[in-house]
Amino acid sequence: MINLELTNKVSYNTDLIQAPDLTDRFTSDDLDRIGDFCFQGYDRDLQSRMQWERRMESAMNMAMQLATAKTFPWPGSSNVIFPLLTIASLQFSANAYTNLIQGDDIYRYRVLGEDKTGNLVERARRIGMHMSWQCLEEDAAWEEEHDRLLIYLSIIGSAFTKTYFSGKRKCPVTDFVTAQDLVVNYWTKNLETAPRVTQVIQLSRNDIYEGVMEGSYRDVRNEEWYQSVPPLYNTGHVQLSADRRHGQYPQQADEVTPFIFCEQHRSLDLDGDGYDEPYIITFEKMSRKVLRIVAAVESESAVSRNEAKRITSITRQQYFTKYGFIPSPDGGFYESGFGVFLGPINEAVDAGINQLLDAGTVQNSNGGFLGRGVKMRGGSYTIAPFEWKRIDSIGDDIRKNMVPFPKSEPSKVTLELLQLLIEYARIVAGTQEGVTGENPGQNTPASTYQGMTERGLQIYKMIFKRVWKSIKREGQIRYGLNKTHLLVTSHYGDSNSVVYREDYSDSADRLAPVADPNTPSAVLRIGQAQAVVQRSMMTNGYDLEEVERMFLKALQVENTSQIYPGLKSGKVQPLPNPKMVDAQVKAGKLKLDKQKIAGQLQHQSKLADAQALKLKAEAAKLIKEAGAVGAAEKIKLFQTGIQILESHRDYLTSQAQQLASGDDDGDQRTNQRGSSPGLANAPGDEGSSSSPGEVGAGDSGTVGGEDVSGRSEPSGDDGV
Repeated sequence: MINLELTNKVSYNTDLIQAPDLTDRFTSDDLDRIGDFCFQGYDRDLQSRMQWERRMESAMNMAMQLATAKTFPWPGSSNVIFPLLTIASLQFSANAYTNLIQGDDIYRYRVLGEDKTGNLVERARRIGMHMSWQCLEEDAAWEEEHDRLLIYLSIIGSAFTKTYFSGKRKCPVTDFVTAQDLVVNYWTKNLETAPRVTQVIQLSRNDIYEGVMEGSYRDVRNEEWYQSVPPLYNTGHVQLSADRRHGQYPQQADEVTPFIFCEQHRSLDLDGDGYDEPYIITFEKMSRKVLRIVAAVESESAVSRNEAKRITSITRQQYFTKYGFIPSPDGGFYESGFGVFLGPINEAVDAGINQLLDAGTVQNSNGGFLGRGVKMRGGSYTIAPFEWKRIDSIGDDIRKNMVPFPKSEPSKVTLELLQLLIEYARIVAGTQEGVTGENPGQNTPASTYQGMTERGLQIYKMIFKRVWKSIKREGQIRYGLNKTHLLVTSHYGDSNSVVYREDYSDSADRLAPVADPNTPSAVLRIGQAQAVVQRSMMTNGYDLEEVERMFLKALQVENTSQIYPGLKSGKVQPLPNPKMVDAQVKAGKLKLDKQKIAGQLQHQSKLADAQALKLKAEAAKLIKEAGAVGAAEKIKLFQTGIQILESHRDYLTSQAQQLASGDDDGDQRTNQRGSSPGLANAPGDEGSSSSPGEVGAGDSGTVGGEDVSGRSEPSGDDGV
């Protein structure tokens, strides 16, 4: 605790906690002392991480493939930056997003302990649905912010989000904050115990004006720094380099140039009781003028007092969530990304490529020594292609007086070393075949390919787990904001969706967010579902309708209840087994119109075909929007679903044809339980060339003519 020697003291009570701004309780000199003190803390934290900033800047330049000027071995020599780091970051973000954010269930909650009445289970369901809706619908930028975060995280190693209640939008929002803009002492252990956390923000004059009118900011409209044109801040080499990356160089500032502010979350003793209370101090960076002071607690309940009403502890309100990639080997707060681990390899690869290109340039260029015996008219010794120069020398003189520089082909050793470096870089980055969606070979079994994919993802498992923990932490902050700001009864989405403020009550210790980093990938989910389908065909006792719904869910088919209402719903009648029908007709026990049944089968076949066409259209749209490589796993999912539906369609069509023609031989191939081979084949069943879990194992991996590797093949399907 440091005595700031303030003229005025403030009491940390309910009135102070609820105040939107406390600057009016201090004198001008007091505010200047507070601003200077906070800036000094920010500057010390900034200096502690200078070495990390240099690594960060180098990694970002490499990821954006920004090359510095080269003069060696000659001006204008090859200066290629191989996109190794860029590829690694894109592959990670694609895998991370599909594995971490699946469907509409961003947040799910489970009940801890016994729940005899079932009220907690229902409450957990409401909370999970409401918070997921908030992220995907109410906070429209949530998905985009986390998409940007994952790319940035893989390069730099640390990224942050800020979750707060927006007074303008009247709801909780989450913003992506770069590590550059969140300054913490490098040797801080975590955000919760950090003595200071400073976010660098930009505010325009309109932002400041609106805050003043709302009563959130001190009225600074008459102060000199506000009236003048904001200077172009020297924010250090990191900011200057970032400006140059975007083509921005020091230029004349104007009236729309934003002011740079520091929003510092820290503890200060402003009441002189000897205990540092948590505050948020916002000050202009250049002038150090304080714009706002506010208590950093949710409510009075966060303050613990003894019998004498003296403060014993305070729970500081948290706004920031840290996302980490790989913990720094030196134990620092900021973690390491691909920029650290792949940077040296990328530089070596760049050097090898540029050497090969420069060697090729020398090999294809002319130059050497020219003797005095060669006399050329015009005095020019440079000869362009298809150009002939007249000289005053004969052939022997030319050969004797022209000596070319010795040349050699590009080194094969350099090429082999280059290939080795790239391969090791792929191992480090986890971008081997299977993970990236590359086709491992025409004859690779599906089970082997699935195994390759899962093993390839192992390198990401721990990273996914860290990201999941951060998503859970971010959800806890959102949970607290809902507890404070949510209406007593809130309707959201459709008219039937409702959540109550009491759902976010103090009994939250009975509810725990579910965040499973080991959630199986789409390919693995289908494989697991297929195994259950096969077991249901071999063993009695399974609820086949529930098995079918589980399989459709694994395929991520929308409107499952409409597509497959099931026999229990009463909406459809079971289709008779063609074998049993034919036997009953022959026995004279049942007189049925086989043509009618065949028509029913044809109708079901058309429905399956329509669903397959729908999946093809969705796959084509996905390829158009995301690209074949970026959506490789989703495309495999569509492939499997399409193949299954088409197999089911073909099965129904063949059975309809058998009934219509009176062919009894085909009935012998029908599964005795009456299940559809198009959905699953029991082990040993030769009715299909492959099981649905192995669809595409031996083909080129195409959906309607589009290869997941980006190659195009002809197709007869419209639009796909």
